[in-house]
Amino acid sequence: MRAVMSGLLGASASCVAKLALAPDSMLPQRANDMCQGWILISDHSYCWVVSEVVVRGLCLVTMVVLNAIMMSSFLDGLQDSGTVVATSLSSAANFLMSALYGMWIFDESIHATGVLGLFLLALGVGLLSTVSILPTNNNNDDDDRHSPVPNHPHDHLHTD
Repeated sequence: MRAVMSGLLGASASCVAKLALAPDSMLPQRANDMCQGWILISDHSYCWVVSEVVVRGLCLVTMVVLNAIMMSSFLDGLQDSGTVVATSLSSAANFLMSALYGMWIFDESIHATGVLGLFLLALGVGLLSTVSILPTNNNNDDDDRHSPVPNHPHDHLHTD
């Protein structure tokens, strides 16, 4: 679950970064419109500072905070699920959330290849989540000498 959360947080951080840094971002324009609507005097020159600098700066700070939480969540997910499953879950959640943000916020369209990719990614994550790893017993050194796979390059030279 933590790996999924890290993917969602990563997609959210990317979305906020796009809102902060895109030249045609809707946030500074909306902040400028709100600032000019609330101010009753005719000089609206400082609304540019609010809309461009403050709003974009807050978005960048939010992106850094989301990325920090995402990394913490991902590291916890690695401990919970293992490397392969956690990475796959995080990537799948990130891909899905990025597509949803693209449709909802940026009016992007999703093509059939994107839907197919998401389906294949979900199928792969499902397959990986069913795999179980058997523990190995390396406590007995005598068993290691007779192992079919040598642990040391010169293990095959041992004779009884």
